Amino acid sequence: MGDKKTFRIKIIMFIVFAAVITVVSVLMIPMAEMIATAEGRSRIEQIMRENMILGVFIYILMQALQVIVALIPGGPVQIMGGILFGEILGFILCVLGIFLGTAAVYYLVKWLGYPLVEAVINKKHIRHIKFFEDTKKVETVIFILFLIPGMPKDAFTYLVPLTKVKPKTFFVLAMTARLPALFMSTYFGSSLEKGDYVTAIIVSVIVLATGIIGIMFKEKIFNFIRTKFKSKSK
Repeated sequence: MGDKKTFRIKIIMFIVFAAVITVVSVLMIPMAEMIATAEGRSRIEQIMRENMILGVFIYILMQALQVIVALIPGGPVQIMGGILFGEILGFILCVLGIFLGTAAVYYLVKWLGYPLVEAVINKKHIRHIKFFEDTKKVETVIFILFLIPGMPKDAFTYLVPLTKVKPKTFFVLAMTARLPALFMSTYFGSSLEKGDYVTAIIVSVIVLATGIIGIMFKEKIFNFIRTKFKSKSK
């Protein structure tokens, strides 16, 4: 009876979560559209500057939702953090928001299981769960994949909880690997705010170049890592 009751609770929570995600996604569409345009970003910046406490809360929430819903574009939000709060505070808030989103996803997937992943993640990314299952030194692989720009990190955040990786290990690996890219984005935003356009251009070239390389050679990177770290028992 206990197992049946637990199963029913999970089904109910899954339905509730799916409904919440759907509602949040619809509500965040205007926000995502605003972030995608210079005029929209200026409007958001104005709102946040008028109330710093509210601005900090909104910014952290946006970063967390960017991981959970994957609708909000991550790059512009991180850059906005540097513009609004400077490279140090912006970086800290950015890391905090992404950590909260990552932790929320991890424990939700651990509780609700594969059906949640199937409902939220694009099917072309779900196939990568086999990649993690067939990999030895999965912790090393997680760090590498989260470190390389252009990788579907939000999808990986939903897939890793389906493995045997412990939460503390995953959080340390994923967040540590993401730090360089997050700092570069917030530093770029801060440089723009200060009018240091030379630094901003240099940083943007580095970020764009590494991101494009990661996207273009994504499959080759997957294949190389799969070959390098493939479990001998498979």
